[in-house]
Amino acid sequence: MQALQESGHQVHAVSMEDGSTAKIREAGFPFHPLNIQGKGANPLADLQLVQQYKKIFEEVKPDVVLNFTIKPVIYSTIAAKGLGIPVINNIAGLGTLFNQTTWVTRIAILLYRYSQKNVEHIFFQNEDDVELFKRLQILKKQSYSRLRGSGVDVERFAVLDKRERTKDEGQELEKGGRVENGDWKMENGPKTKNQKPCLAGRQATTKFLLFGRMLWDKGVGDYIDAARAIKKENLNANFWVLGLLDFQNPTAIKSEDMQQWIDEGIIDYLGKTDRVEEYIREADCIVYPSYYREGVPRSLLETAAMGKPIITTENVGCKEVVEDGYNGYKIPVKNSHALTRAMQQFIDLSEEEKNQLGQNSRKLAEEKFDEKFVIDSYLDQIEKVTAKYAK
Repeated sequence: MQALQESGHQVHAVSMEDGSTAKIREAGFPFHPLNIQGKGANPLADLQLVQQYKKIFEEVKPDVVLNFTIKPVIYSTIAAKGLGIPVINNIAGLGTLFNQTTWVTRIAILLYRYSQKNVEHIFFQNEDDVELFKRLQILKKQSYSRLRGSGVDVERFAVLDKRERTKDEGQELEKGGRVENGDWKMENGPKTKNQKPCLAGRQATTKFLLFGRMLWDKGVGDYIDAARAIKKENLNANFWVLGLLDFQNPTAIKSEDMQQWIDEGIIDYLGKTDRVEEYIREADCIVYPSYYREGVPRSLLETAAMGKPIITTENVGCKEVVEDGYNGYKIPVKNSHALTRAMQQFIDLSEEEKNQLGQNSRKLAEEKFDEKFVIDSYLDQIEKVTAKYAK
């Protein structure tokens, strides 16, 4: 949005209210809220969104509408097409929608076919989604191209040295805590910036981190199983988990699940944060065993940019970021045994070998995933569309 504005475009944001709304408004972008059930799975009920989008578009009169995520790609597109407004869509992953065939899936396919029929351009983030849309006869003669994910700010997410930790800080972190309202709380009060659980706790040779939305579909259960197995082998490792709990999603990890794992001594839960790079910096390896249908996970792009080795699955989108043995390891989906072996293999590497994997991650981020490539692609398509409709 910032790049589009800096290029001379006026940018309006349309979304439901969430944690990023205040930042959008503070940045000076006009914001138009939607009354949307973000995790609803009933396409018929969601059709009312078309009228909401239509009302906003009639007020704003946009020259072009840019959509991403499932519901806007469908319902915003239908509204814009009804008003003769050109649309550019981004297929940023399909979640669990196509994991099985249900009546919801069949309706969604029909809605995709109808909404995407005459869009100006479709960006895809991985080749699997291109092939799926062709097979389902959603993608026919439309203009489309591939993006390598949403891109990553390689300047913000840079390679950083691990910070020095004081003795006092380590003692603070040993006090312990609990999960409360989906976040980590110290036993003697709320977590502070200098009270990050176990970042300076037990000494360990290897520190693994899983971060993102806490969903079972993200492979959190496999991570827990692998951590438990490695703990039983008394290998020298810590297992960190970072991300929001208890949000509205049928596959969300609950606070009681997390507390049980903490009490069992398997993992260290670090709560939630807006500065994930501080935690990536402290980890030796990022683990992301997802089987959620991704575009290209931003978490993996941020990890690669910060020069960290990655262990992830052969899942759609995830496999785009890792070259097996070059900057990490790829494993089959839903396979905690394979994950355990990959993590054990990483533990056994020399420090030099671990550092080389991290350097290769940074190289991939700079060469393939810099957000500048994504911004340039958008600006190019916007120029083509606006020139076409200006005639």
